[in-house]
Amino acid sequence: MPGKLLGPPTADENGKETTPFLLPKEYTDVEELRTLYTPDERPRYMPLPFFDITSDLKHQLSMHGLDVVKTTISTVPGCLGEHDKEYVSEYGEDHNYGREDMQMFCFFDVKYADGLFQHSDILTYRYGVLASHDGTRGTWLVGGGQVHACFNGMVWGNEYNAKLNHFGTFTDIYKEMQDMFREGITIINKKHQVMDQSITMMIDSPMDDVNAHDVIMKSARAKAISPSKVLQVDDHWKMNNEEGNLFKDRNAWSLYNAFTSSYKSQRVTSAFDGNRKLNRVFSKEFDLPLAA
Repeated sequence: MPGKLLGPPTADENGKETTPFLLPKEYTDVEELRTLYTPDERPRYMPLPFFDITSDLKHQLSMHGLDVVKTTISTVPGCLGEHDKEYVSEYGEDHNYGREDMQMFCFFDVKYADGLFQHSDILTYRYGVLASHDGTRGTWLVGGGQVHACFNGMVWGNEYNAKLNHFGTFTDIYKEMQDMFREGITIINKKHQVMDQSITMMIDSPMDDVNAHDVIMKSARAKAISPSKVLQVDDHWKMNNEEGNLFKDRNAWSLYNAFTSSYKSQRVTSAFDGNRKLNRVFSKEFDLPLAA
């Protein structure tokens, strides 16, 4: 059965309309996704259940000898489409409120073999998969990491971002997904090694306030952050807040975390886009290896 609709707009005492917003749902195990709604197949559209997507990636990780130490899953409401006749008949064609569990973001924190990465004490390496049932995206495979001290997420360079489209003609879409995961895990592993090397180089790159301000402005011009985030990044760098005080060393790594901290309030896809632009700035400024 489909999830429930977001409610119709409500008006406050001044007549201003607001649409109720459902917060993302959080899950900690792929088994919890078994019962989530999946749209019906139709000509040239082959939706994959979120459970099938996440469980297969987890299986492929185990086949590569990677232990999943933590699972983080969230789902958010999506849009109604022309095929959502139950909703259209109830609310009318002009009301496109969306429904729950239509976009899914899943991240698996993995444990690599001891000694493989220099910075596994400060960073958890991640494999992620994004998918939707509202046509906004197919199945995307991504790689990155999360800093232990502050839960800042990060990706490095043009990290592997494979996309499996659910629209088209398929011989075996499940096999295509499995092949994408198998190839992608190997590629992300290499990108994680580049990320580890880049962290070392950032730690070894001292910064002062003048240098930091210059990089912040260059990043803003590159649209790695919005103008409204400039002060937030500057406050973090100058240790004017609690999280900034976790990065007392005056180096490029501390500045990098000032940026990634600002992404935590954004949607995953927006954060990825900003992080990639940030990586290009840092690669140029500090001669870091940009993963192609």
